Amino acid sequence: MFGSLFLSGVRIGLTVAVPIGPVAVLCMRTAMSQGIIAGLTFMVGTVFADSTYAAIGAFGLTSISGFLMAYQHVLGTVGGIILIMIGIGSLRTKPHVELRGAPLAKGLGSIFFQSVIFTFSCPSTIVLFSSQFATAQQIFTTPGMEANVALISGVAASVAAWFTLVVLTVNFIRTRIDDSLRKLNILSGLVIGALGIKFVYTHLMIILFS
Repeated sequence: MFGSLFLSGVRIGLTVAVPIGPVAVLCMRTAMSQGIIAGLTFMVGTVFADSTYAAIGAFGLTSISGFLMAYQHVLGTVGGIILIMIGIGSLRTKPHVELRGAPLAKGLGSIFFQSVIFTFSCPSTIVLFSSQFATAQQIFTTPGMEANVALISGVAASVAAWFTLVVLTVNFIRTRIDDSLRKLNILSGLVIGALGIKFVYTHLMIILFS
């Protein structure tokens, strides 16, 4: 039973992580501009946030999940503003391949915190987890701490594996195209900023006119 719950968690985690959304773009941008350690730190923050959402579903914390759904448009607006700020920051930076041991442009704690906050506030993450909970209620009603841990572990493992693959791939590319990093950084900044504007517009319109 626990093996099947773990695999169910893996499926849910991949359903949330694999689609190329703002979290994935931001993770790739972090790895591209600051290197593998920064990218993996961002990944850890994303795993923490996604595992927290999984725990909310597994332990039946309906009041919290209800709050997140009720305020998803507020969170989406906040997430959009964060994306716009990050996009502007990307356009202003001049990334390069750092020498081994060179200091990061941004501290690991700051990268982790940014990842957690943004993943928590990302509306697509909220909607995807909520839809998974709604279509698999029998999974989340399995009693026992061990069952819940198996499910959450599956989510964490799959999200960690996917984003680690993303970071390693981006790092492999960045070490071979140093001259093009500036252009890629501008492109990622424009994409992130555009997503932010879309989020702010969409969710703010719903808040104001619904």
